[in-house]
Amino acid sequence: MSELLQTNGTPQDLKRKLLATASAVSLLGVGTVAHAAGDLASARPTLWVEIGGQFDVGQNSAQTWTPPNAPQPIVQPAFEPFGQMPDIGYDWNGKIAIQPASSDWVFSASVQFGKAKRGPKSTHDQANVTGYNLFGLPAPPTYAFTDSHTVSDTRHFVVDFQAGRDVGLGLFGKHSTSTINLGIRMAQLTESVHGTMTAQVSAPNKYNAGINRYADMHAERSFSGVGPSIDWNGVVHLIESADDSLDLNWGGQAALLFGRQKANVTLHTKEVQFTTPFTGSAASYLRTHSTSISVRRKTVIVPNVGGFAGVSYNLGSRGKISLGYRADFFFGAIDGGLTTRRSETRGFYGPFASVGFGLGD
Repeated sequence: MSELLQTNGTPQDLKRKLLATASAVSLLGVGTVAHAAGDLASARPTLWVEIGGQFDVGQNSAQTWTPPNAPQPIVQPAFEPFGQMPDIGYDWNGKIAIQPASSDWVFSASVQFGKAKRGPKSTHDQANVTGYNLFGLPAPPTYAFTDSHTVSDTRHFVVDFQAGRDVGLGLFGKHSTSTINLGIRMAQLTESVHGTMTAQVSAPNKYNAGINRYADMHAERSFSGVGPSIDWNGVVHLIESADDSLDLNWGGQAALLFGRQKANVTLHTKEVQFTTPFTGSAASYLRTHSTSISVRRKTVIVPNVGGFAGVSYNLGSRGKISLGYRADFFFGAIDGGLTTRRSETRGFYGPFASVGFGLGD
């Protein structure tokens, strides 16, 4: 027994040995974690580039205008009111993100450009009717027509500068991320519409040209603003292998834009009476004429809310292909009225696709 006691040493020696063993294990664990973190940082690209496109369904509800001197349909349905805005368009977007190797912060800049067009759309409505005179002989034909042409387009341009970091702490799983970004958003929305009408009515024959009616509409509307923004993006790995993964992505965004709202609207109508006296000298005179011009400017605050959801296939840390659905709404951004101001919301939503790739170590 005494030999065993001598071999094991005193209690103080045993305590020192246990402390030395625990310290070695702790240092080994720290070294292992630091090595794994170093591997993760080295696998993460410093620069990330993403480009994509979106098919837009637009929310455009600008006030339309039917010329008050438009004639009744002759042989075809009446032309559509002037001012109908496009329903479908497309977007292009690009993003650059930089994450320094020694930092948890990500700095990004993105740009989005979209446009949509409706028309040119033309309508021709015509009638030629041949009658008989008092002697039962064919009379010159009655002639009347209406021509209308309209075209409209919209554009939007959005730029974001942001800085953010992952704050999820594994909230949605071991390999999930939850990133909060703060930044500045700049947005510009523009709309343009133009429509014309020419009509001839009450024209019994070629010797009496009847009444010619004219109308046109021209409107330019816009909003330009800038303000603070915040968004939240989440990623969860659905399927993961050694080299790639299938992820679920979602996010929400909000901004408060301070800017200028503009609207220039011109409405014009005219009617001219043509006559041909028996003397052979033609004459004409202006029956009616009206022009309404409204130029409006207003400083506004526009709330902006958007979000997206989709899936992405990640090719390691060097590439990504994404598909999903995105929506963006600007509340009260456009003055869509004709002669008076009318605040209207504009929205763009639809499916998107994008590809991304990383550069640098």
